[in-house]
Amino acid sequence: MLLVIRPSEGEIRWMDVREALRRESPAARQLVSVGQRFDVMAVRGWRERALA
Repeated sequence: MLLVIRPSEGEIRWMDVREALRRESPAARQLVSVGQRFDVMAVRGWRERALA
């Protein structure tokens, strides 16, 4: 599951939230990472990991 955000600064960022959602209890879920830039290289890296 991917979380994609666009803060007011305008730079789109993303992160894979599967592990964080598995690790935390539903009542205590809080994502603190701001993720990675959402650009071509990030998408290529995610694709390689997903298909490996």
